[in-house]
Amino acid sequence: MRAFLAATILCVCVASAKAGIASCYGREHGQTRTATGALYNPWRLTAAHRTLAFGTRVLVCNLARRVRGLAGGEHAPRCAIVTINDRGPFVAGRAIDLSLGACRAIGNSGLARVSLQIIGEVGHGSHCRDRRHYAVRGRR
Repeated sequence: MRAFLAATILCVCVASAKAGIASCYGREHGQTRTATGALYNPWRLTAAHRTLAFGTRVLVCNLARRVRGLAGGEHAPRCAIVTINDRGPFVAGRAIDLSLGACRAIGNSGLARVSLQIIGEVGHGSHCRDRRHYAVRGRR
């Protein structure tokens, strides 16, 4: 069975958002080990960050790309949930390095202005005060 990417609208409970520049690192890094010791797979939704703990899940939204689909004709940012598994970026002015798969999921092919939000809980629980809707690209 083939896996495919599909856009879904999720309600995500998030911490405060931080904006920054995301860069893509791709195929040239294939078959190398990340800082966690795992083999780097360019097609997984992973990322490198300087200070966040390994395993942290981050909602990365491309601020320039929008997806239709919310009630009332609103446009949601194109987002992906990535897992931090490496250290970087080591270039001044960049907030996060995204794997090739994560870059493609948010519609990016180089540098992009993004918002970064550490994910608390995913779901539709009424206990979440700051609920926002995002079009998240993921495997189905």
